Amino acid sequence: MRAVNLLPRDHGQRTIKKESLPVLVGACSALLVLALLGAMYMMGSGKIASQQRNLDDLNRRFQALPPPPPGPTAAEQALAGEQSARVTALTIVPAQQAHAVAAGPPGNPTYLLRDWLNNQLPPASFDAAYARRPA
Repeated sequence: MRAVNLLPRDHGQRTIKKESLPVLVGACSALLVLALLGAMYMMGSGKIASQQRNLDDLNRRFQALPPPPPGPTAAEQALAGEQSARVTALTIVPAQQAHAVAAGPPGNPTYLLRDWLNNQLPPASFDAAYARRPA
């Protein structure tokens, strides 16, 4: 009986051929670029998710705000008409000011978007003050 070696021949240490070196470098470069793009995508999607949560929170807070009060009341319009008084209304709520300007008569009263304590009007600009609490 004769013994036959079925194992492949050992030709010593295998080396990378010069022809396959550009393919290996290209494959490694492509893998590196894909890994970098994947990392950038993951970081970007994390920021987007955080901003979306922030936007949802702000929308919930906005929805919880009470609606702006209605336009000028009869008492306010009567006050403006009394003895030809000039009336200036101050508010710090932009939506309230826009609504009052749209709903009220033009000219008098004048609606300003300002804080009462820091109204930037000259001293002694007001003879009287009238405050209305929102309903």
